[in-house]
Amino acid sequence: MFNHPWNKPLDIIITFSFAALLFFVPLFFYPTSSELFEFNKMILTYILTGFITTFWLIKIIINKQLVLRKSFLNLTVLLFLLGQLITTLFSINPHTSIWGYYSRFHGGLASTISYCLLFYIALNHFSQDSQKPKLKLLLYSALSTSTLISLYGILEHFGIDKHLWVQDVQNRVFSTLGQPNWLSAYLVAILPFPLLIALNSKEKKISLLLGLVAFANFITILYTKSRSGIGTTFIILFLIILYQLTKLKKATHTRSRLATFFLLLITSLTIIGSPWSPNPQNIQDSLKVGGPLWPQLEPYLNRVNLTTQLKPLDISALPEENQKQLIAQADGRPYGGSNSWDIRQVVWQGAVNLFKSHPLTGTGPETFAYAYYWTRPAAHNLLSEWDFLYNKAHNEYLNFLATTGLIGISTYLILILSTLILLIKLYRQYPAHQTITISFILSYLSILITNYFGFSVVTVATFFFLTPALALAYTSSQFNTFSFGPGWSFSKKDLKKLKNNVTTPSLSMLQYIAITLLALIFVFWFSLILKHWLADRHYAKGKALSQNGYLSQAIPSLESAVKLYPNEPTFRSILAETYANAALATKQQYDSLDQEQAKLLEKAALAQQQNYTKLALDNINQTLDQNSYHLNFIKSKAKVYLSLAQIDPQYYQLTLDTLLRATQLAPTDPKLLYNIGLLYIQLDNLPQAKIALRQAIDLKPNYDHAIAELIKLYQQEDNQDQIQKLKDQLLFYYPDHPFAATLE
Repeated sequence: MFNHPWNKPLDIIITFSFAALLFFVPLFFYPTSSELFEFNKMILTYILTGFITTFWLIKIIINKQLVLRKSFLNLTVLLFLLGQLITTLFSINPHTSIWGYYSRFHGGLASTISYCLLFYIALNHFSQDSQKPKLKLLLYSALSTSTLISLYGILEHFGIDKHLWVQDVQNRVFSTLGQPNWLSAYLVAILPFPLLIALNSKEKKISLLLGLVAFANFITILYTKSRSGIGTTFIILFLIILYQLTKLKKATHTRSRLATFFLLLITSLTIIGSPWSPNPQNIQDSLKVGGPLWPQLEPYLNRVNLTTQLKPLDISALPEENQKQLIAQADGRPYGGSNSWDIRQVVWQGAVNLFKSHPLTGTGPETFAYAYYWTRPAAHNLLSEWDFLYNKAHNEYLNFLATTGLIGISTYLILILSTLILLIKLYRQYPAHQTITISFILSYLSILITNYFGFSVVTVATFFFLTPALALAYTSSQFNTFSFGPGWSFSKKDLKKLKNNVTTPSLSMLQYIAITLLALIFVFWFSLILKHWLADRHYAKGKALSQNGYLSQAIPSLESAVKLYPNEPTFRSILAETYANAALATKQQYDSLDQEQAKLLEKAALAQQQNYTKLALDNINQTLDQNSYHLNFIKSKAKVYLSLAQIDPQYYQLTLDTLLRATQLAPTDPKLLYNIGLLYIQLDNLPQAKIALRQAIDLKPNYDHAIAELIKLYQQEDNQDQIQKLKDQLLFYYPDHPFAATLE
């Protein structure tokens, strides 16, 4: 096959673009976006994928031929993509299913297409003999980034940026990934590579350097305090130890390294601790106040009449918050934050119920935030996160099951199974590359495990698709291909001139046109993504200004966001709320004027108020035209009406009608019923108010606000029996509730 002179620079561009993808995406976040981390990583991934795809297609055009490496993964990846396309077509909201849920962004059809393109291009690009050595560049890029991220995470634990975050970042670090679980999932996917190379490399310097990288990754994982991430790390480390034990006889130099690694592992766990083991500070605290030194192990030791407790627990020596928690637990009352496992079980049940209602195609990729309310278990109301919006099922497999049905989950599982079969096959066929191959296997396994307890994010999804492609390209040098297109055809005389660099084949007009079209398509794609990014910045700025009461400054920013990206209803909903608040503020300002000023400004104030009202109604109606399934948008409409109701009371009934409609989408949401009860009180319909508040309490027995409002209604009737029952209920859940004290 003729090797065109342009191939070399094009190959360099593609290779370094992949390296940039692995290096910069995990690091990239931007402080003025509505979502600092995932949004910006997805934006950069879109741009780099478009860039890589463009130059790969240019190379195909120049060579007049598309050569693809044969692999059964070609079919399974395509099958998965087809499944996502079908489920998107039947989605309850195609816009969300294409671009992803706003604030998560990853997971829609556009991101899936990007990952699949990266898979196909990586497989075929790095399978070239000239590019195989460049795979090390990708490894170095990934390891360099993980090192920087780990070092930043370690510094976070010691307070380098604690003043920048609302979260307790010292307690649970998240570095540049944005969330402890995401950070741990990313690092444990990287960990097998530096650790296995360090244990098996014959070069001491490389072994020492990569050993330090692995150690930094491990320390940072411990500092995340992520149960799923740390638990997965322990599983992966156990498998690494098993693998190394099988090599001790053949490679004696690994013995001392394995012993050193094991010593560092135990030392780190002893000093830092884990979700299942105490650190020295925990033990010191237990020695002071009593109780078991190792609480996580205590239940199992008690079964065989053993204990880690040296003296009884002195409850009075505990902090006040801990005392309240222990008393609540003894009384069988919920207190404080719910256990993450309890939360997951409830959300998972809702996801399964959602699948049962839409078994074939689900509700559409990334629509879980909308559809979960349809089947949300009432038990969710007893959790500490009862009023949180869940945009994922916190289990990647159940998320696929609920949102893409049997079509989506089956193609996803087929892709996973085929990848595992491929990786195991490569491990057996190419013993010379076993260290790298087992690293790929363990990295992929870590993704499968962490995805079970959470959901994939941009960096992890990139590894999910690149792992089989790079493993296949790295290990096997002999493979079959299939070609499309004639390629270059030369006479013997011309071929001799080409080999001697006497001449270079010129491109045809059709090739130049095709390359120009590709460049224009990339420019269009880049401008589309850039507009989305700029629109989000305007949205974030406008939303912050609106929430802080700077309505006149917020409106231009939100209008700019809508103008740049009119298809995103999230922008319109906040703009509508801001217009409604501006209408109310105009009335309040006018009402505060003296009689003379009011007379002068009456027409202008009324015109401005009416204009804001019209804009608010127009935008909120457009919002629901674009997405009628998002409960937040229906609530946003209720907020608009509620603001306008303070100008014109007729909007109270419209607010009520809107919330009643919302209960059809979210039948187990007690907050909706509570607000409906308040509106009935406003409309002086006390019988219906009592019914709504009682329904809210039935759904959430510890709903103190609803209990208090219902008590007030019964006080008007002097119904002492009901007042006493509700008071007892309130005191059971909240012994020190201030409202209960007023009932004495």
